[in-house]
Amino acid sequence: MRKIIIVLSILTISQFGDLQGQIIRKSNGGIIFRQFADWSEVRTAAKKENKLIFVDCFTTWCAPCRAMEHDVFSTDTVGSFFNSHFISIRLQFDQTKGDNAHVKSWYGEVKKMDKKFSVDVYPSFLVFDSTGQIVHRGTSYQNVNSFLAFGKTALDPKTRYYSLLNQYDLKLLHPEQFPAIIKMSTKFGNVQYASRLSKDFLSYLVTRPEEEWYSKEAIAVISDNIRGKQSRFYKMFTSNPGKVNKVTGGSASSQRVLDTVIGRSFLNHAVSIYMSQGKEPAWDSLSKVLTREHDVVTARRNILLAKLSYYEVLGDREGYLSCFVELVAMNAFDLPASDSWLNYVAYSNIYGDNGNAGTDDSSKLSAAINWMDGVVSRARDNHVRGWYFTVLDTYFMLLYKGKQVDRALEVASNGLKEAIGDNNIKVIGNLEERIQQIKSGRRTWLVEADLKKNN
Repeated sequence: MRKIIIVLSILTISQFGDLQGQIIRKSNGGIIFRQFADWSEVRTAAKKENKLIFVDCFTTWCAPCRAMEHDVFSTDTVGSFFNSHFISIRLQFDQTKGDNAHVKSWYGEVKKMDKKFSVDVYPSFLVFDSTGQIVHRGTSYQNVNSFLAFGKTALDPKTRYYSLLNQYDLKLLHPEQFPAIIKMSTKFGNVQYASRLSKDFLSYLVTRPEEEWYSKEAIAVISDNIRGKQSRFYKMFTSNPGKVNKVTGGSASSQRVLDTVIGRSFLNHAVSIYMSQGKEPAWDSLSKVLTREHDVVTARRNILLAKLSYYEVLGDREGYLSCFVELVAMNAFDLPASDSWLNYVAYSNIYGDNGNAGTDDSSKLSAAINWMDGVVSRARDNHVRGWYFTVLDTYFMLLYKGKQVDRALEVASNGLKEAIGDNNIKVIGNLEERIQQIKSGRRTWLVEADLKKNN
């Protein structure tokens, strides 16, 4: 899609009195991001102004990073709050040929941060005190209210992530507080603390009445840690699947946990043995083993899930897509949790983009159009506009590839009206370009010949 470059005013230091650090971004009252020569200079400014340090960790290829910049950082509300309490800087965590001298001067510091704090999700947000000690962190696209809540949490020593870890070590927290910290630790790649907290929480939970097991927070921890049917919690997902689904709000949460247990306790290991011997797994034999303990539908679903992984390893795209389409038809995916996976397969593997050739199989294309209709509907309801426009693009481009040109133009044009209503300049430009592509009638998706040409 066309990239729209918005030239923003560069404000000089003199316009903001004795603020240290060159101001690199201020748009309509948004966050003031400053440029400093090094980390020591950042700390000096934070100490002088008695503020925390907010670091936006981004990459040049990250769409959610750009969405944060456009939708959140630029708002008056966010700008007013962060400018009052934080020294804000942006650090680029990838390297490109077009990087300027300032970006290059921070390569070393970025590498240290990346290694020390395991920054592998973008955008990531790190908060430090004026001594350079990390106190809080966050990740991923957040709307204005969520991001303000993140900032307020960072200001309170009692609620900061790293303060909570310290309180946990000192045994000052109640186990009911553990699930939220487990969720953060998992998101931040802090495996050690996630594991310890999970173990302690589950030990506490087994002493509680079973009714307390059926909370959204408890189910999340149980789901991530259950290993086999010998678990005390296993019966939750076999005896009361409807209750689990109702609590979590997922369409197949209990089914997903059951499938995970089957994989962990038997199927994954069995398939790996065949593959280590250079053989295709004996799918029929494995299916017969599963049907001894499970119904035919459960056995079939888990064989398809195992095949999905097998074909992915082999690079067998058509085999992978055939399994994926059948799984969707079986309602095997927990929705809306699996919507990002559905969108990725639809756009990259069926439409054809992101370095992958699409498929010409009309039945797979029709299946993708049908499931993306549902993804778009759920995205519209959850009010995350960046995600909504992403899946909308996938949907109408699939319609275009499927020769439903009028419908594709209708969906894209309605999306353009919504983007204009949001005053989202970037999305407006992208949609205008897509509409012109559709009207031109030219092929916009990748095919095998394109990949061979590029290689």
